[in-house]
Amino acid sequence: MTPDGSRNEPTAFLSVLLSGAVWGALGGYLEIVLLERYYSTGFRPWLHCADLLLNYMCYGAAGAAVFYLIARLMRVHDPAKLVIAALMPLPALATGAWFVLKVALPARAVGAVIGAAVALLVIALCALLLYRATRRTRLTAVAAVAVFVCIGTLKEPITAALGTVARGLTGGKSDGSRNVILILTDTLRADYLSCYGFEWNTSPALSRLASGGALFERHISQSTWTLPATASLLTGLYPSSHGANAEGSALPDEPVTLAESMKRAGYRTAAFTENRYVTPRFGFGQGFETFRPFWDPWLYKSTLLFRVSRRVPHFDLTDKEIYPDDLHDPAQLRWDAATTVDRALSWLDKTGDAPFFLYVHFMNPHGPYGPREYLLEDPARPAERLLDHPRDKGGPYPLRPRAEALADATRESLIKLYAADIRYVDNAVGRLLAEVDRRGLRDETLVIFTADHGEEFYEHGSWNHGASTFQSIVHVPLIVSCPGLIDEGIRVHPVTRTIDVMPTILELTGRDVPERVQGRSLRGHLGLGAAPAPLAAYTEGAHHTSEEPIALESVTTEEWKLMRVAVADDEAVLLYDLANDPGEITDLAAARPAMRDSLLRELGRWNQVARMYRPDTESIELDPATVEELRALGYVK
Repeated sequence: MTPDGSRNEPTAFLSVLLSGAVWGALGGYLEIVLLERYYSTGFRPWLHCADLLLNYMCYGAAGAAVFYLIARLMRVHDPAKLVIAALMPLPALATGAWFVLKVALPARAVGAVIGAAVALLVIALCALLLYRATRRTRLTAVAAVAVFVCIGTLKEPITAALGTVARGLTGGKSDGSRNVILILTDTLRADYLSCYGFEWNTSPALSRLASGGALFERHISQSTWTLPATASLLTGLYPSSHGANAEGSALPDEPVTLAESMKRAGYRTAAFTENRYVTPRFGFGQGFETFRPFWDPWLYKSTLLFRVSRRVPHFDLTDKEIYPDDLHDPAQLRWDAATTVDRALSWLDKTGDAPFFLYVHFMNPHGPYGPREYLLEDPARPAERLLDHPRDKGGPYPLRPRAEALADATRESLIKLYAADIRYVDNAVGRLLAEVDRRGLRDETLVIFTADHGEEFYEHGSWNHGASTFQSIVHVPLIVSCPGLIDEGIRVHPVTRTIDVMPTILELTGRDVPERVQGRSLRGHLGLGAAPAPLAAYTEGAHHTSEEPIALESVTTEEWKLMRVAVADDEAVLLYDLANDPGEITDLAAARPAMRDSLLRELGRWNQVARMYRPDTESIELDPATVEELRALGYVK
């Protein structure tokens, strides 16, 4: 101490740095605890959490140093004392305010501003009180924070109690409702399943599921890649209406999700996903009591610090960006269907008597193909892997150059690996359903199996997905089964859509369908009412990794398919006779102008419908006469 009672400069500054680091680490820990407890994600992997805490410590120390220098410039008598006192309540209050705004309450702009202002006011008052308080008062504040941390660490009893209270407050109860299991397999084209006629035995478990229920033969996705397609599945809205349709976008709070509807009806809700887009970070946590993403960095990337620190220098000790295009071996994959099933079954054991809604999203057969077990009996094990050759994906057909053609043997190897991945996931689905049956739940459980989009294998000069709306991309499986409700062996021939799944599930479980849902129930196709009038399926998409603007649209009927492709200032319209040309080989746009123009008008109407509820300033306002015309034609409800 100096004669005037203040500390020596080096000692004071060091104490400020250490205090900032300690309280920064505490703030990071509290944020991880709150995220983990709300979404039941688990601390995975621990090194990412250590990385996060290290960054919090560094930023906390830096912030404290800046605060100290400002206090010195203002000639405060003992600036170190002021800084340390101000730091004490900061992590708990700031993190608690963030949690309330982001998780406990709907995050609206006005609410966020008010909440932030209140949080800053409380922090300022607490800092002033602590600065003027006695040593005993400060110790009491430290003890309060310690109790807060301990309470946050006690996971099971507190979260279980809160869940029970929440269901009681919302009127939820066990009323004998049917359970729901919604399974989505990523990147799965329908024609590669044996139950859809594929030559190899890729899907024995799904074939059994289909034989015991209904198989939809012409089910069409509303997008060409995962984020918008899955959001459409869970909201019943077109991508342009729910807004999660561009790289970096997230599902807004406005659409009522399937999970929210089921939770309000008293269901236990859980999601187990493997795709990095289908996580609470991208808005998919709405309505789920438990959300377990398999994608390791999700917890790290969901924190407030990450969203700030990615714009300034920060420590990054582990590789959190690796994704299929960066992999060198399929063994590096961070997802695994068997592990996901284990987690889902573990959750099922804890649901009790309440009805449940379980969403499972498998990543395979997304590239890079290569199952951990080769379960496919029909073809020999492929000689080449996906990663054994350069992968030229090709551009939007026909406006951009095709990818270089692969040798037949290489393409055959890709298809074998893809098919083997399908069999691997089929095995996981079979085990999940067998365990549900063993638990005595099968007769009271509605099971839906589908996919977000398909995959191209250079049929039109491209590989992968996202750059076209050919049937290989948009024709996906849909299987619905529920013993005692749905008859066995139903084959549904009319065109159906991804947006129809949500209202179908709600109606089959006796729930109300939200007003703003653009899909319609398919229960009439299941023998449970009058069959709905036929409708064309509209798909919209864009190649989300391209540097130039690409617009993709298509409309699919039972016999025809019209595609519109636009790249920058170029545009092409393609027409295919699906009844006689299912492989979409011959473009008839020039040869059949009347059919082309008719479907172009159809496409224009669906384009209007798809943007009716867009949650931003690009929404289109349809005049009442147009709405009535679209309603009379069956485009809107």
